[in-house]
Amino acid sequence: MTEFGRVIGVKAGKFFVKTDEVREYTAKGAMKIKSDGIVVGDAVEVSDGVIKGVLPRKNMMKRPAVANVDIAVVVIADAPKPDYYLTDKFIANCRMAGIPVAIAVNKSDNGGEIFKDVKENYDKSAERVFSVSAKTKDGLKEFTDYLSGKLAVFTGQSAVGKTSMVNAIFGECREVGETSRKTGRGRQTTTATEII
Repeated sequence: MTEFGRVIGVKAGKFFVKTDEVREYTAKGAMKIKSDGIVVGDAVEVSDGVIKGVLPRKNMMKRPAVANVDIAVVVIADAPKPDYYLTDKFIANCRMAGIPVAIAVNKSDNGGEIFKDVKENYDKSAERVFSVSAKTKDGLKEFTDYLSGKLAVFTGQSAVGKTSMVNAIFGECREVGETSRKTGRGRQTTTATEII
């Protein structure tokens, strides 16, 4: 029986697709070797445990590889020190892909000194700029209300609190890393792309 669903996770060549429930699927033949492949967020046609086709995408991000995105959220924090070149690159890439951008300045419980600068410099290039704290949940309700019903992708430097924000919204569901004391830089913790 043919069904339609959305790819919500990819791991080791297996695709997790949500139809009426989440099931594991494989891809064979031409579907497996397509240049743009099958990515999280794709709307797909499935039958007998195999992905038979990918429906047309409205957009696609290359990194992380996600299709049909409603909003990309660039997460910035005061620590590690913001890399505005990287932020500009994220925004430019999203714009080229036709994906609206919002910015979440996390760790407002640390004083939130950078929020004013980010708001001033990015207010015109982002749909919205939020001040939030994954730790205290300050500003989180307004932020989650804004994201409600949207497929949102969190992107940004390591250790700015992307996973902590996901945990604050959905409950403790993902492992969180720490900033290296020696370098002051983040350590990559999240290595898979999935829809939560």
